[in-house]
Amino acid sequence: MATPTSTCENHDNVTTTTTNVQDRFLRKVIELYEYQQVHGDTMVPRGYPANRPLANFVSKQRQLYRKGLLSEERIEILNRLDFVWKCPQEKKDRPPPRKPTNQEWTACYQELANGIDDWLERLRSNGTANENGYSYIDPDSSLEIPHHAAIMIAVWRLSRNRSIVGLWLAKQRTDHQAWMTASTTTTSDDGSSHALFSQGKLDQLNQLDPHWQLGSRDRQWMIRFHTLQAYQQTFGDTLVPIGWAQSPPLAHWVSNQRKNYNLKQQRLANTLTDQRQALLESIGFVWDRWEFETLSEELL
Repeated sequence: MATPTSTCENHDNVTTTTTNVQDRFLRKVIELYEYQQVHGDTMVPRGYPANRPLANFVSKQRQLYRKGLLSEERIEILNRLDFVWKCPQEKKDRPPPRKPTNQEWTACYQELANGIDDWLERLRSNGTANENGYSYIDPDSSLEIPHHAAIMIAVWRLSRNRSIVGLWLAKQRTDHQAWMTASTTTTSDDGSSHALFSQGKLDQLNQLDPHWQLGSRDRQWMIRFHTLQAYQQTFGDTLVPIGWAQSPPLAHWVSNQRKNYNLKQQRLANTLTDQRQALLESIGFVWDRWEFETLSEELL
């Protein structure tokens, strides 16, 4: 009879295996998206010499779909790429065009740039401008936010729900980390070796969004932080009322920072890193609201 500990370990192993399988699926989806940007479709030829694993992946998805074994989530992700579930017979023998070195990356980058521009248009405050440029409105609080905060929101919106752009951007983070350690290289069609990432790509991404390296959770945290700064600019403090009707998400986030601060003081598990704590304290964040308000009343 299995002990409770061994049962938990088995569950953890199953969870880890499931996560790894899903990660492999998403990595192949990114490769398929990059293929589409160059060739105009997702009909990877059978035995495609430039990327045989991708050809096998595409064939496997069609097989699973025909047998009813492909999950609704994966079907939805592939449908976003206009995936062809029943490939015309003649496509299997199509001569594969030569794969350009940087064309795929540039196409994906432009897709991200266009998406950011579209979102900035949506966030602009009636198209008005001030001495600092256009003003933008946070959609969750209706507070005015700066340009860099609007870009963070735009990228986060574009990256949600495992969007193709979001998956591609996640791949850039992985490639960047590998490039930083100079441990990952690949071989181009002409046989020369080149890094998966480069200083040129880093400069381009930094120009588009200086915070592109942030993952989803860190980006969400920074967005709330910038919204809190906007609140402070409007109301003169960071004391967002509990359940603030204008932005319940911001009110909940502020409350959650205090909870994590208390957990940190007790040396319990929390998500308040030293960097986050320093950022909040740099704008005069009040950790104990009730103590602050009591002291304020006594001073009056």
